[in-house]
Amino acid sequence: MFITCVLSALLIVISQTLLSDAQISETIKTVTWKHNTDLAVDWFGQEIICHRTFEGRCAFDKRSGSLTINSLTLEDSGSYIVEINNKVLEKKELQVIKPVPIPKVSIKCNEEKTSWSLTCEAQVTAGFGPLTYKWKTGDTELSTDKELLITTENKESSFFCELVNPVSRSSSETVENPFISADLIYGKVGGSIVLNPGQISEPIETVKWRHKVDLTSKGTWQDIQSDGQLKGRWDFDETSGSLTINSLTLEDSGSYIVEINNKVLEKKELQVIKPVPKPTVSMKYNHEKDAWSLTCEAQVTADFGPVTYKWKTGDTELSTDKELLITTV
Repeated sequence: MFITCVLSALLIVISQTLLSDAQISETIKTVTWKHNTDLAVDWFGQEIICHRTFEGRCAFDKRSGSLTINSLTLEDSGSYIVEINNKVLEKKELQVIKPVPIPKVSIKCNEEKTSWSLTCEAQVTAGFGPLTYKWKTGDTELSTDKELLITTENKESSFFCELVNPVSRSSSETVENPFISADLIYGKVGGSIVLNPGQISEPIETVKWRHKVDLTSKGTWQDIQSDGQLKGRWDFDETSGSLTINSLTLEDSGSYIVEINNKVLEKKELQVIKPVPKPTVSMKYNHEKDAWSLTCEAQVTADFGPVTYKWKTGDTELSTDKELLITTV
C-alpha cells in the first residue's frame, strides 16, 4: 500500500493526495527540515538534498516549503521541524501506522443459551496506531465495543464488525443472527419468485438486497444491484421493497437479506429446485406374501429438493411409501 505524507510549515497531511496550504509571508530562499535531531532535507537556492533514509523518497515544494515523503515506513515517525529563511517554525508530530487487517468474528453462547457473545478479533500491535471497533448491521452502527452481546431482543438479521484506524478501515464477513431462523422458500428452475421484506412502517427511501450463494457456507454477501449472476433477471417494487427474480437457476439458491432505509430486516432463504420428472412403476411378485410389489421409480437428486411419493387410486390416497404392496384382500 502506498501512503504519502506532506509536511509543511503550517500543515501535516497523511493521505494519497498531496495538499499543502502553508502561507509564507516572504519569498522562500532557504529551507531546512529536521527529523527528530537529524537533518532530513535542505535547500539553499540550488539543489534539493534529501539526507539519510529520505534519499530517493522525498520531494520539496520551493513555493510553500512543504515536504513530501513517499513510501512511508514506521521509522519515519517522530518530530519534524522546519527552518525557513533561518526562522524555526512550529514542530510537527508524525506517527506512521499500518493499515488495519481484516477482522474475524468469534461466537460464543452462554450456558443458559439466552445470549450470544460476538467478538471482533484481529492480530494488532502498537504499529497499527489507535484502533476503533465498530459493530454494524447494514449502515447502522450498534456499538464501538470489541464485543457485541446478542439476545432474543435483537431483531437484526445479521451483523459485522469494522476495525478502524486513522488511515484505514476493514470489515469482517457478515454473521447471521443465531436467534433468527429464516423460513425456507422454494422456487422452480426457470420460474419466478417474489421475496417480500415484510411490513414497513415508514416510507421507503433506500433499498438494498444482498445475496449469499451457499446455504451452508460462510460465503461473501453480494449486492444484488452489482451481482452479474442476476443481471437482467431481477426487479424490485419501490413501494413494498419486494424483490422479484425471474428465470430462476439452481445458483440463485441461498440467503437473501434486505436493507431498507439503512435498517437490515429479516433474512430469506431461497432454494431453487427442479420440477420432478415423470415417474415409472415397476412390478414384482412377492411369493412369500402372495402379493404384488409396485415401486414408484424416478431418477431424482438433491436438485429436486425434498421429494414425496404418493400412491393413489382416483382421488383416494393409499400410501406415501415408495413401494405399494397389492394383495387379494
